[in-house]
Amino acid sequence: MKTIRTLLASLLILVPGIALAAPVLIYENDGTAFVETLGPDDAYLTFYADPASDPYIWAEGMISGGVLTASLSISETPSTVLLESTSVVSYALIDNAPELDGTPNADTFTVIFDGLTGAAAALFGTQAQVVFTFFIEDEDAGYYDWVNARIYADTPAVPLPATLPLLGLTLAGAALLRRRVRF
Repeated sequence: MKTIRTLLASLLILVPGIALAAPVLIYENDGTAFVETLGPDDAYLTFYADPASDPYIWAEGMISGGVLTASLSISETPSTVLLESTSVVSYALIDNAPELDGTPNADTFTVIFDGLTGAAAALFGTQAQVVFTFFIEDEDAGYYDWVNARIYADTPAVPLPATLPLLGLTLAGAALLRRRVRF
């Protein structure tokens, strides 16, 4: 019975697996945003960090008929573009209701860009997820004085190293040899 358990444990190690990686935060900065509502499904949006900040993050977009057209630019200096894109895959606005005591909850606007270019594009793989965090309650005539922008890389799945199946075979072989030596 002990040998069967050893073999089953070895087989579990042999099963090739993939470790899924969570999005990795690459850049973050605070800035200011402006939103101008142009109609029920239309709006102009812009976000910009303090130009002296590092990295400088700038994003601009237009929602027309529920479709977002946007551009993203991240740079270290005016001459070093780290990441740029004008290709939007999807977007979502999450407006979190305030707590029962009236305390506001942070709201998020998430945009996924692909077609990435720039010196740091290789860090991101094929897509970058940009999450703008703000408080809708802080809006003043379309301006938001504090908005946090976080840019994540959607890292690909990480395959397990080939040494794990080899270790499993070794353990299974050792278990079989041990069993034969006892008889």
